[in-house]
Amino acid sequence: MLFFCFYWKDHLSKRKNGCKKTRVYFSFNNLDFTKSNKSTWDGAQAYCNRYSVSTAHTGHVAHLVNVDSSQEQNFIHSWWKTMRTNYANEWEVAWLGLNDKSEEGKFVGTDGCPPKFTFWDVNEPNNLGEEDCASIRNADVNHDNGAWNDFSCTNQYAFICEINF
Repeated sequence: MLFFCFYWKDHLSKRKNGCKKTRVYFSFNNLDFTKSNKSTWDGAQAYCNRYSVSTAHTGHVAHLVNVDSSQEQNFIHSWWKTMRTNYANEWEVAWLGLNDKSEEGKFVGTDGCPPKFTFWDVNEPNNLGEEDCASIRNADVNHDNGAWNDFSCTNQYAFICEINF
């Protein structure tokens, strides 16, 4: 299945390191869910990029979601829980925008910036078997707090996209 989420982040200004400060607007009206095929992390990122839009003044890039705050984590986790197909019995995973493919242990978002917020599960990330890409997951009904895990980027999972305006 494919989790596909669009919501808007208004970039206020660039910080010294070139990374952007954001103001986030969450709305379930801006979410779209479809059941489709799963993808590798790179495939998911490429799929999200297809939904980038350009206007006369600026381009708006769609990409795997970069979770920037606890409020955004709670929003995504709540939304994701409502979209899953087998909530009680199925172990489900969806790609997030973080990866440490360039430098082990140094996770960056799809914008190349270090994360503003993380919600790693206990003993994660652990790079067990060359795991370089971040995901949100539930292990089972008793372990469903939306904590993050690192997995091999070649695994095929659902994914969550965002577009920044």
